[in-house]
Amino acid sequence: MTPEQKTTLITQLEKEQTRVEKEIKQLEAAIRPPAQDCSLEPLTKSELIGELNHKISRLETLQERRAKLKKVLQKKRG
Repeated sequence: MTPEQKTTLITQLEKEQTRVEKEIKQLEAAIRPPAQDCSLEPLTKSELIGELNHKISRLETLQERRAKLKKVLQKKRG
């Protein structure tokens, strides 16, 4: 791998890391369980819980990706 290719790869990995970080922050802000005293119909509450579970799953996936990106970047920089 040439130095230019290495630099390009590091730049792309850093951009992806920034994108993942941004999405993680957005998901963390959006994850709120429905209020217990909430007067929603059971179906609506169930939909909200399903959406919450989807967000949590996506967040876990992104956190794993962030850890992998960090590890790869440390190797490439070092």
